[in-house]
Amino acid sequence: MNRLLGCILVLFLFSAGELMSQTVSADPVAKLRNQRNYAQAYNQAIEAIKAGDYSRAAVFLDKALEFSANAPEALLQRAKIFFTYQDYDASLQDLETLLKNKPETGEAWYLEGLLWMIHDSVPRALQCMNEAIRRSYTTDEAFFYRGVLKTLQGDYSGAIYDYTMAIDKNPNYTIAFHERASVRLMVKDLQGALYDYRMAVGLDSMFLTAYNNMGQLKMILGDYQGAVEDFSRVVRLDPANHQAFNNRGQAYYLMGEYPKAVEDFYAAVVIDSAYAAAWNNLGNAYAKMEKYEEATTYYTKALQIDSGFAVAYLNRGFVNELLGKLENACADWNMAFSLGRKEAEKYIKECK
Repeated sequence: MNRLLGCILVLFLFSAGELMSQTVSADPVAKLRNQRNYAQAYNQAIEAIKAGDYSRAAVFLDKALEFSANAPEALLQRAKIFFTYQDYDASLQDLETLLKNKPETGEAWYLEGLLWMIHDSVPRALQCMNEAIRRSYTTDEAFFYRGVLKTLQGDYSGAIYDYTMAIDKNPNYTIAFHERASVRLMVKDLQGALYDYRMAVGLDSMFLTAYNNMGQLKMILGDYQGAVEDFSRVVRLDPANHQAFNNRGQAYYLMGEYPKAVEDFYAAVVIDSAYAAAWNNLGNAYAKMEKYEEATTYYTKALQIDSGFAVAYLNRGFVNELLGKLENACADWNMAFSLGRKEAEKYIKECK
């Protein structure tokens, strides 16, 4: 969720609308004075917001709320400022006060939904987003974040609907295409996912995560050359991306181009020497080239990094068998089986 929360943008609405204030006095003269003072302070806050001076805006909003303690528009703007400065508890307090008095404020429900997302309370966040949309706060962001929440709850069809609504409202919503692709992948709509990844990178040619994910999908679809091209774009723009090197190595491996695969797997472990998966993949590539001693060395390295890496035990067992070291192979297969690799059982039978 953290990556998606990094996309949250609080939009300050500068149109005050009707100033619905609750004055602190029943005296008509005092009431009029309070309304005038409130309006002046609130308008000064809006001007400060427009200028990007949120600290100054907060001062004016505090003053405005002295004249009208529960004014919804002032509470909403102050809640946004608290949100911007990551004072989430204060923001939530203002929103709850606002919604107690004016529950039809859809934007307040939306902002409260974001706050509950930050607090990792998915059910409460989803409830707020549902309420925001029911209250006619139907922005692309509202549908997008409701899609995120539905994804987290496993409601994939609902998530796809919401991402689609977000895209309909904003056809350039890059991250919505990417997240819809991820959900389509979960429901095995591979061509739909591929379309969405292509749309995402078409909108943002620097969206390296989308290129990386699209490359992995192309490997699933058997388009290994296409995958190589996607991973190559990532490593060209981000030479320290060890995952992209590892992924491209896997694509080369599946194409039978083992020396190129070795080169990429090496690049991955040079960048991150604790990358157990790449060490395991190095072992696989060397095994395919019938360099079994080297393969054993790399599987062992992977297991030194991750002693629970069941696949590495299984693979090392195969290589030990090819080296004629059946006792070692049996020990590896038993370890793989104990770590949950059920297919190791049939190889263990060879040990009896």
